[in-house]
Amino acid sequence: MIKFRDSLPSDMPFVYNSWINSARNDHMNMRKSVFVETFLPSINNILEYSKILIACDDVDPNFIIGYIVYSKIDDIVILHWAYTKEVNRKMGVFKALVRELEPRFPDEPVVATYKSDKRQKLFDKYKIVYKPELRRVYDKTKVY
Repeated sequence: MIKFRDSLPSDMPFVYNSWINSARNDHMNMRKSVFVETFLPSINNILEYSKILIACDDVDPNFIIGYIVYSKIDDIVILHWAYTKEVNRKMGVFKALVRELEPRFPDEPVVATYKSDKRQKLFDKYKIVYKPELRRVYDKTKVY
């Protein structure tokens, strides 16, 4: 079974590593060192004003199944990144994570700041609204 919790400092190496490696798959034409050098500041910026919700094993909360990096403006959930371990994909982990933040999901769409061709089916299926400008433009007094 899956349990949800806020991220812990000990989760951050996993979050950084999985986020960079997963995003890197969308940019295979770039050398890894160049990709990491250009993408890491973006991750750091997003993490400054975001939260991370972890999906973990209900018996062992240190066993991470997946996570979402998100923020909220008023009652709008903004997804910056979502990751599920490959072995747990297509098992509803992403949907469960988002529903934990927005119980009306998928009836009520959420906003995402990152999109790739590989994720288009997911965006179509859940009517996720793509707003990349929210990656950089935010009011720190409203985002929590």
